Amino acid sequence: QRGDFTRALMEFQRALELSGDRATAPASIHNHMAISFLELKRLDEAEASARRALQARPQHGGTNNTMGEILYARQDYRAALGYFLRAVALDPYAPSNTYNVAVTYERLGNTPEACRHWRRYIALEVRDSAARDSAAKHVAVLACGAR
Repeated sequence: QRGDFTRALMEFQRALELSGDRATAPASIHNHMAISFLELKRLDEAEASARRALQARPQHGGTNNTMGEILYARQDYRAALGYFLRAVALDPYAPSNTYNVAVTYERLGNTPEACRHWRRYIALEVRDSAARDSAAKHVAVLACGAR
């Protein structure tokens, strides 16, 4: 699996070379590079790529989510939460965005907000019953109660 991300990075580097100026390359290339670097635990490079993607497309939910994941990996949970919340605001129907908000609120000890977002995640995640079941376990463990 690690090799897959390394190969992906080589392809993204090639795409950057073909696009010319690194600063004006499509944001999607930088975002995919950031995800690959994150998977390889190369957080400095992941963050630099995500920042380039955000410079080009600050209103992209997926890129905000990627930056949140990088900051979460750095254990900067408050900063990560800001990016996750922005991702939800920009793309409210992407389950992964809401999932990350729920996990982060839970990590920060904000049970009411974690519960609210776990419930929303369960409602959004209509295709993956295992993901819904896992989220329901969080709701039960947190004793979120009925709403």
